[in-house]
Amino acid sequence: LFYEEQGQLWSADTDLFVEFAGRAGVSNLDQFRQCLDSGKYADKAIELDRARRADSIRLRPTFDIGGQLLPGAQSYSELSQRIDAALAQQ
Repeated sequence: LFYEEQGQLWSADTDLFVEFAGRAGVSNLDQFRQCLDSGKYADKAIELDRARRADSIRLRPTFDIGGQLLPGAQSYSELSQRIDAALAQQ
């Protein structure tokens, strides 16, 4: 709220996203920042967030496997078992 009152909310978010991108291995952080600043994908991000909320998804990642939501990071083994079970029911 402090940043929002100061008119710096988006600037603070951009700085955090750029920092996270660098930690994740994004090689061209200037290009990444330009993409964020352009707002090119803002409508899509808002659309995806609305869909997430409508589906009551609170954690990321959340996997939808055969209509069953599996929240949070999962091991390969867990995902594989869930996918195999869902395929067997088809």
